[in-house]
This record gives sequence, structure tokens and C-alpha cells, in this order.
Amino acid sequence: MINRILLQTWSKLAFQTRYFNVQAPATQSEKLLQFTDALTKQQLKDTKQQVSQGRSWKVEELRLKSTEDLTKLWYVMLKEKNLLLSDGIFFKKVVGVKGRMGKLVQLKISMARLKTVVQERDRIRQKYRKQLEDEYVKQKTEQYLAQQQEISKSEIEVPEITPNLLRAKVRDLKLGKDDVSYIEQALRIKHKKEDYKQYLREKYDYKNKPIVRLGESLPEGKTEDQVIRQFKSSVQEQIETAKPIPQDEILRSHVKNWFMLGPKQKRVIVNFLQARRARESKSLFLRELDLLGQKIRHDLQQYQQQKQAQQQ
Repeated sequence: MINRILLQTWSKLAFQTRYFNVQAPATQSEKLLQFTDALTKQQLKDTKQQVSQGRSWKVEELRLKSTEDLTKLWYVMLKEKNLLLSDGIFFKKVVGVKGRMGKLVQLKISMARLKTVVQERDRIRQKYRKQLEDEYVKQKTEQYLAQQQEISKSEIEVPEITPNLLRAKVRDLKLGKDDVSYIEQALRIKHKKEDYKQYLREKYDYKNKPIVRLGESLPEGKTEDQVIRQFKSSVQEQIETAKPIPQDEILRSHVKNWFMLGPKQKRVIVNFLQARRARESKSLFLRELDLLGQKIRHDLQQYQQQKQAQQQ
């Protein structure tokens, strides 16, 4: 009985408000009509009018809208979703079953597509922001390095006190020399190392230079200084080339920052690599020896079969 009276009251208010523009008092029932559409649909069905149902938004259509329009559309969809959920609860309480929820499915699809468009724009925005940050950091780094280089040129360079520097001083004192020539020699060695590291960075610039395999011709318009020869640490390729491989090439193919290693570290790594290559060569030799033994056994069997056939 209560549900019937409530339904009649809501129907009257909805019909007067939506179709006759009657300025009804702002009661709680009228405010509640903003969050339900069940009564209006029921009246349209009673008057045998067709209840239209649209389609979901396409991604291509949403991409054409601005961020402000997408925000407004999101709240419109959210209000429509609450309206449809309220209708479902209303029908379930009054009739006992939920109404048709096909429009809710289309609405959820539209909201998911709107989220997809917003996420795409957010990814593009983050990517563009990261690009601007990288350019800014690169510019500031170049300025800082240029300032430091100017400062280092104006200042007197003093080498770091190391055990090698102390040994050089002791050696000069034993020879009767008490001057600063050992400092100049340490600075020359330091500059030589820095120049060699810079030469290696320019020679093995993998970002800007193409890689060419051993034995292949150079690309058009390129010289040996403009490419990097690829190196393979395989025993077969070393046997085919029959050329001695420099220590730097061996280290470059196995160690990432090999030019930062000291002489002792280089010797240790090269010895380890040579031992591994020796094990690989040994395993390859034993495999070839096993194949050779199988071939000899096969030849012996064929020889015995031929002799038995001749005797028969």
C-alpha cells in the first residue's frame, strides 16, 4: 500500500515537472527525481511512447574533445550511472525484479573509453615533460662542465697524492734530485690516460657509429674510423681470421666499462677469459676427436663387411 502511494506521488510530480513545466514546490520527492528516471519511463510506456536508448561513446569521438569537456562529460556519465542504479533499486523494491540494464552496460563502456583517452593524454603529457626535463638537465650539465673547464684552466693543477707519487719522490731523492719534476711527470701520465680514455670513447661510440662484422665491407660513405668492427669470441671465427686479437678487443667484448680498469684488473680478466677460451677449445677438440673416432669405427665396420663378402 505504501509503495503504491509513493509511486503515484512520484509519478504525478515527475509528469508535472517534466512535461508541463509546472513550478512545483521543492520538496524532497522533487529533488529525488534528479537521481531516478524510472517514473518517467513508466509514464512513457503507459502512454505507448517509445523509450529511446542511445549508443556508447566511441574513442575517436572522445579524442576530439578537450580535457575540460571530458571532465564535464565524466560527471554527466557519473550522474547517469547513479540514476540507472537508483532505477534498478527502485524497480527491485516496487516490482521485485530489476529493470533492463542494457543502458548501464553502454554507459560503463563509455566511461571506460573516456578513462582510456585520459590515460593516453596523461602518458603523452608525462613523456613530453620528461623530454623537457632531460633537455633542461642536459643544458645545465653542459653549462656546468664548461664552467668547470674554464675554472680548471685558470687554476694550477695539482696531482692527487698517491702511493705512485710518493714512490716517485723517494726515487728522485735516492738519485740526489730534489725538485718537482716527479709532479710534472705524474701530470703528464694523468693527461695521457685522460686522452686515451677520450680516444676510446670516440672510437667505440655505439650510439652514433654503426657496427660492422668482421670481413664485411664498409657502408657507403663510411671509413674505418666512422664504424665499429664487431668482435665475436668464438674459437671458429678466430681460427678463420688467423689474426692476433688485441687485449683491448677481448676486454671490450666481455666487459662494459673495460676502459676504466687498471692494468692489474685487465690482466686478471684477460687471464680468466683466456682460461675459459682454453676450456672451450678443449671441449671443441674433444668433440671433434669423438666424431673422428666414430668415423674410424664406421670405416672399420665397412672394411670388415667388404672382406667377409670377398671371402664368401
